[in-house]
Amino acid sequence: MSERPALRAAKARLRDKFFRTKWLVAFIAVAILLFFGRVTNIRPLSQSALVIGVGIDLADDGFDVSALSVVVSGGGSAVASETYVVTTAQGATVSEALDKISQKMGLLVSLSHCNVLVLSPRAFSVDHVRLLLPLVSSFSLPEQAAVTATESKPSDVLAARTATDASAFFVQASLLQNLGGDGIALVTVKDFLAASLSRSGSVNIPVIDIREPEHQPSGQSGGGEVKELVMGRNLVVHGGETFFLEEDLAQAATMLVRDKVKGRLSVTLRDGTAVELRVIDASPSLSADGMSVHASLSVTASFLEVQHAAGSSPVTPSDDIVRVAADQAARDLEHRLLACHALALEHSADFLGLENEVKPLIVYEKDEIYNAERINEITKTIVDKYSSLGYAFATVTPNPVPVEGRDAVNVVLTVDPGRRAYVRHVNITGNTRTRDDVIRREVRQYESAWFDSDKVKISRDRIDRLGYFETVTAEPKPVEGTRDQVDLEINVKE
Repeated sequence: MSERPALRAAKARLRDKFFRTKWLVAFIAVAILLFFGRVTNIRPLSQSALVIGVGIDLADDGFDVSALSVVVSGGGSAVASETYVVTTAQGATVSEALDKISQKMGLLVSLSHCNVLVLSPRAFSVDHVRLLLPLVSSFSLPEQAAVTATESKPSDVLAARTATDASAFFVQASLLQNLGGDGIALVTVKDFLAASLSRSGSVNIPVIDIREPEHQPSGQSGGGEVKELVMGRNLVVHGGETFFLEEDLAQAATMLVRDKVKGRLSVTLRDGTAVELRVIDASPSLSADGMSVHASLSVTASFLEVQHAAGSSPVTPSDDIVRVAADQAARDLEHRLLACHALALEHSADFLGLENEVKPLIVYEKDEIYNAERINEITKTIVDKYSSLGYAFATVTPNPVPVEGRDAVNVVLTVDPGRRAYVRHVNITGNTRTRDDVIRREVRQYESAWFDSDKVKISRDRIDRLGYFETVTAEPKPVEGTRDQVDLEINVKE
């Protein structure tokens, strides 16, 4: 039975209408794509940008944020050029300002290559976790990026042309090459957030000062005057409060709280003779005695030079003047540490770390009955705390000292944090059937990062939860020939 003419005509009209509508939609879509393709500023594929430094200042109605980017042009050609560009924007939050910078650059901003943060003292008054955590989670800011401070505008520091390189590279190189020397202490994003969450909440931030050089170097390309970036002072950040440590005090405080030290000690003797000593090593140690915390600092230095010495004969390291200078340097350091301690008491800021890691963990009350098991628990808690901050081989030695004339003891805890350690390699053994990458993707302790016992424990638990193994162990092993590197040895039994 054939279709009726009216039905066939209706189907034909519906089919024609469908095809007309389809081509109209296609035409509109093409027109939109062509329009936005013409008006949108799309960066060519031969050009890319990496954000290597970020500056943050607190404004009246939000944040002034600046980003130092290295723009690489001609990536597909034989010769590529690099240009450093500072882009600034203001936003109610740091994230909003970075989004505006992204729009200006025509790129999605990622901070995965950022190595330096430059903050004004006012910016530290903001809740530190709320300030930096979004940058880590949303913009991939590395935990190992350095945190610095400046009294100048952060954008000026990032825009400063040095005689050698871009400011971010200069600052990073200075921090890594002169650790501990002249008050320079590398403080990473992870260190800063950990200190902010600690009981004292105090941390010493290296300060960048901009100075005019005595002479402008000749033959510099790129235009603009060359600036001199100087680091030597510290900004003590305690909660939302800040205060500065000048160079002498900053150097002494840095030696006490850091275990990698370079730089110089300058000594002026009574007769005006100036002696320079090169610091080879400084070993701080802490010990707790009840409610008191004792700090000691052992410094190893070598003779470098002398000026204005009486007599014409050259000075050698064995001369008495060098010994006198070394004794004077020890006294100067002692006086500076006492001055730092007085400042710490004045501001109620434990920036020397005397109580920050020890006293809060000692939960014994005075006149309690002595319990060796509880003492061992306390020592383990202190060791675990240091291990989570990178001190893989920290030790705590308890020593009960009898009190004369009483049936009581003072428990002396001697803390030796050792050196902070990096993880060189993560080695996995015992997996004869399970692929290495199946295990490795569960590891949260990364290579070339600070050792973190908390991340090691998380990694071990994640591997164990796979359900493939009877036992899982993860232990740090010192790297022979180094003082600050470990290999994380993960062993599984299938």
